[in-house]
Amino acid sequence: MPWELQSVGKNRYNVVKQSDGKVVGHNLPKKRASAMMSALYANVKEPIKNALAFFSSTAGYPKGVDMKVAKKVDLIVLPRAVEGTNCGNCKWVDGTGSKMNCDNPEVKQPVTDRLCCALWDRSDIKRPWGKQAKL
Repeated sequence: MPWELQSVGKNRYNVVKQSDGKVVGHNLPKKRASAMMSALYANVKEPIKNALAFFSSTAGYPKGVDMKVAKKVDLIVLPRAVEGTNCGNCKWVDGTGSKMNCDNPEVKQPVTDRLCCALWDRSDIKRPWGKQAKL
């Protein structure tokens, strides 16, 4: 095994690279340390130095996002390799790059093209039932 967990206190662990003893995850709760090891074993395409950010509960969200609203509309961060529906091609989003904002009355906050929620829509979407479902 290339990585191991080392206990550093009550329910706290370091994720350590066995080959050189380098600590890649410092003082983590057991669930987060285990998830980090799983991602490392699965060759997640994030640099190890950014692995903690990868597992942060708000990683990938732009500054200013209200996480209560994000939860309500199921605003998720898409993995980097995912192409398709995202805030960058949604009819509710105004702006580009780091200046994107969602104008949907349920969201009304900054977004990025790595986000997508249950309210995603485009004017060229065809639904046999007519309008988009209400949440």
